[in-house]
Amino acid sequence: MTIQSDLFFRESTFGKRVAQEIEAEGAVLTAENRRIESDLREEEQDLVVRRGEMDPEAFRRLADAFDQKVQLTRRTQEQKLREINEIGDTARREFLEAADPILQEIMIEAGAGAILEKSTVFLSSASADITQLAIARINAVLGDGIRLTDPLE
Repeated sequence: MTIQSDLFFRESTFGKRVAQEIEAEGAVLTAENRRIESDLREEEQDLVVRRGEMDPEAFRRLADAFDQKVQLTRRTQEQKLREINEIGDTARREFLEAADPILQEIMIEAGAGAILEKSTVFLSSASADITQLAIARINAVLGDGIRLTDPLE
């Protein structure tokens, strides 16, 4: 038997919910990044204007402080992006853990000894692909997973 694991996750109700959550978090981060970028651009322009009015050493201190602020902001925003990506990775692991008994059941019903990733199979019949059957069953059992406490309950 074969399965398209990405499609299995992505097209399940659970996977669709996770994708929506990640998209929403990404939109919030994008808006925040735009606001921060605008604020930093204004601050930089202010520094440029003030440069001519300041002692070079005082300006250097301000410019260095601004550079440090930019670097810290960049690291902070990159960490937020990593955290959003981790949401998807964690959800996928939870999903596959919850899906295991369902996939085991499908294998037993079909008398199959293994489920292979479809992309790694050189040749198979269309009937060997259980992706849609697995999606239907996981949706019936797991739904969107919002109330996932114990996948075996």
